[in-house]
Amino acid sequence: MPRLRVAKKHLKVSRDTCQKMSCEEVRVARMWHTDDHMEPCEIAGLLRRDTSTMTRLLLLQNERKQDGRPVALDGAAVDKLIVLLDHMVVVSP
Repeated sequence: MPRLRVAKKHLKVSRDTCQKMSCEEVRVARMWHTDDHMEPCEIAGLLRRDTSTMTRLLLLQNERKQDGRPVALDGAAVDKLIVLLDHMVVVSP
């Protein structure tokens, strides 16, 4: 009887590798590390992330940088600009 050839299925990463970790992934990784005392390499395997990413997140404890557009002007800054504009209109000849 002929043997069937079955190709090995590789674990496929179903996400973009350059995508930032979601807040949920960060929360779960920190919980596993602190509560269950798992190593960063174990957590990286479970979340399908690189081990250096987990080490950076869990051991170095650096804050993540803000991504995207800077925050718009708050109310106080808008009021200050309105006062400045009014002053410029009054002073102009």
